[in-house]
Amino acid sequence: MPRSPFLLPVLLACASLTVMAGATIAPGLPGLLAHFADHPDAEYLTRFIITVPGLAIAITAPIAGLLADRLGRRVLLQIGVALYIVAGSAGLWLDDLNMLLLSRLALGGAVGMIMVCSMALLTDHFQGPGWLAPWNQEDEELNFSGRSSQITLSAEEIAAAATQESTSMGWRHLPGVSGFGVTTSEPTVFPSDNTITAAWVGSGSVEWQHLTWEQNPTQFHIVNALADLPVLEERPAVVSHGATNLILLDDLPRVIS
Repeated sequence: MPRSPFLLPVLLACASLTVMAGATIAPGLPGLLAHFADHPDAEYLTRFIITVPGLAIAITAPIAGLLADRLGRRVLLQIGVALYIVAGSAGLWLDDLNMLLLSRLALGGAVGMIMVCSMALLTDHFQGPGWLAPWNQEDEELNFSGRSSQITLSAEEIAAAATQESTSMGWRHLPGVSGFGVTTSEPTVFPSDNTITAAWVGSGSVEWQHLTWEQNPTQFHIVNALADLPVLEERPAVVSHGATNLILLDDLPRVIS
């Protein structure tokens, strides 16, 4: 039986429901807190509206895996989507905070079924070298291939590198939850002390592989745009073996000002 061209978009849409279960309710938490201001535990219970589905997912997902093998993955996916619609729209017709929490539990159960069945159906219908190429082709990894030659560093060069300290730069982001906390978002440096026991220098070339929509629906255009960029210069890369200490009491991580 030929595969329907709508199968992949439908399964990907079902998979996105697992993220939307929590993302769509977060902006409305301040409004819920204001609406249920008369409830004695409103500030405490409204925070559970986001976390309760996660608890239900952890409980129902293993059970959903067993039921999918007995009832069929498509049947259980349809049940999960129907329950998702009912529980997800509960805010339209429920005006009780406790009942809303119960509906969020039901929504988590629906997400558990959808998550398990959609992923299982994706692996059932989309696998094999004809579907995953070029990832399964020899000498290729993910979306690029490369050829490299290794040059082992001398003992003197390793000893010189082992005495060096390095500083990595990153971005520290600690989000507040819809007004309940303060968001921290700042550039930060992380000093480290490196002990290198071996190192190699690699030189070679990289050949990008263009992707199709089916291989990476959300990012194929980004990969293809990178693949079309000209290679101005190829620089060598160093691979080292050793240990890194990120906790330096005399040089702690600090904010870049």
